[in-house]
Amino acid sequence: KQKGSNNWHKAKKELAKLHEKIRNQRQDYTHKISYFIVTHFDQIAIENTNNKIINSFLKGHWNDNNSYELIRQLEYKSSWYGKEFVKVNPYNTSKTCNICGYVNEDLKLSDRSWCCSVCRIVHDRDINAALNIEKIAFEGRDCPSGGVSRTVGFKLA
Repeated sequence: KQKGSNNWHKAKKELAKLHEKIRNQRQDYTHKISYFIVTHFDQIAIENTNNKIINSFLKGHWNDNNSYELIRQLEYKSSWYGKEFVKVNPYNTSKTCNICGYVNEDLKLSDRSWCCSVCRIVHDRDINAALNIEKIAFEGRDCPSGGVSRTVGFKLA
């Protein structure tokens, strides 16, 4: 297909339609998952990530997963439904033991699990980070709706 030919223009339109379809699918999924999270949980906490730094590590793939849009939707939908939404500083969330508070400074990014040298509990890095995010965000607070608190903590990336 030569540049400027009729077939080239057809292929260009087809590609544009395909990109639009993918964008619409991402938007639909993001709206559905954010609606589910906001309607099923009273309190939502996420890491306050710096997208520029993460994007430099992941070479552009961070933008592909639509995470900024998910965070934006969670934020405004939480206020619509009267739910509590908190962004937490991610510093040491995966290195801190959620049981005793010990900080493991020797932990590398490649380590997916680690054992606390104080309380001897083995932690999965992501689950430990989610529990720490929840603890930091909602420590000493009750459920805003007055009922049983159902909380979700997220560690993105």
